[in-house]
Amino acid sequence: MVAAQVAIERSESFSGLLPAPKDWERYGPEWHERIMQMSESFTTHESARRDRVVDATIDEAPKSRRTAAALAMIAMVLAFVAGVVFRQPWLGAAFITMPVMLMVQAFLPERESKTSHTPTERRGSSRSPEEDER
Repeated sequence: MVAAQVAIERSESFSGLLPAPKDWERYGPEWHERIMQMSESFTTHESARRDRVVDATIDEAPKSRRTAAALAMIAMVLAFVAGVVFRQPWLGAAFITMPVMLMVQAFLPERESKTSHTPTERRGSSRSPEEDER
């Protein structure tokens, strides 16, 4: 006779600023308001920080474009001088490569990397993320 054993495993995970719902009740009502205030304070601070990052990125974009345009113009002038004045076409081609590559990059759409991993994925793991959750 063959006996079969069945094992049931259950796991839970919770993430966030607030305690898990079952743990929330362990805190008394006097702590509920304080915990909520801390959570709201963190959220407000994080939102303000992200707003500052976005504003800095917007402010920096025109400077970056001007710098890239200036470098491209300098490279084209150097390519002209090397190719025409000094009669060194290979040196001129080396200088013109950067502006051409910048223009190609500017007109190509950005693609998502196929090698990026989500936090639940593991490199080299043969299991799917659904199996990891079980």
